[in-house]
Order: sequence, then C-alpha cells, then structure tokens
Amino acid sequence: MPITRQKKNDDWDVTPIGADEPTQVVPSKNKTGLTHVLRYFRDVTTSTNMTLNAPVNGPALMKVFKEMLSKSVTTDQIYRMIDLFAEDIKRTPLTNQEVPWLAFVRRRGGLFKRITSDILPVDSEQVKFDPRLEKYLHD
Repeated sequence: MPITRQKKNDDWDVTPIGADEPTQVVPSKNKTGLTHVLRYFRDVTTSTNMTLNAPVNGPALMKVFKEMLSKSVTTDQIYRMIDLFAEDIKRTPLTNQEVPWLAFVRRRGGLFKRITSDILPVDSEQVKFDPRLEKYLHD
C-alpha cells in the first residue's frame, strides 16, 4: 500500500499556486529486507567475534547481498550462510588483520556450496566417542 505525502497547505485550506502535486512513495521491499540481513550479519559476527563495533562496510556488503539475490540466492540461504560463517569463525577465529565482512565475502562461494550440498553439517555436541578412547581425551 503506497504512502501518500502531501505538502502542508496554507491556513485557508487552499493549495498555493505552484505547489507540487501529492506524490506517492512506495517503500522498497528489497532494500528493507537487505537492511535486516545486514543487521543480522552485524549482530551475529559481533557476538561471535567478541569485538564491539566490529567494522562492517554496510554499502559494500549490501551490494554483495543484492548481487547474490540477482543470482537467485534466496534470503533464507543468505541467513544460513551467515550462520555457518559465524560457526566457522567461532571454531577458528579470524586473524587481527581480517575484517569479518570481507572474510564473509571471500568465503561466500564455499559457504553457498556447503549449504546447498546434500551432506548435512555435523553438530559437534552430537558426536559420541568410543568409551575406550575417553582416557586419551582427558590427558
């Protein structure tokens, strides 16, 4: 539903001469959705990286997300790629020189292959060790 914005008329409720016609503003659904994806990325990587205010180049990352959407990657897949990336950097932290958003951009091809492959990721908490090997794990 478009939003109609009108300029304020004068006190006599008459449109002044030369006033603009009412315009309709249609909010862009794509930009709003990408903004949520960007915020989600920032929240997930900041909590994972334990770095407050981790630098995220919003316009550049939005451009990458838009490019991914144009190549028929769904927003749900992008969210899963972000989650997978967060798990990866939780297990193996980034170096001090690596910025999370750039690391995500570099790894996006591999992340996409991982979420679209038939092999399901293994949750490390579900792995059970052979009781005979337990004594070697605690040394």
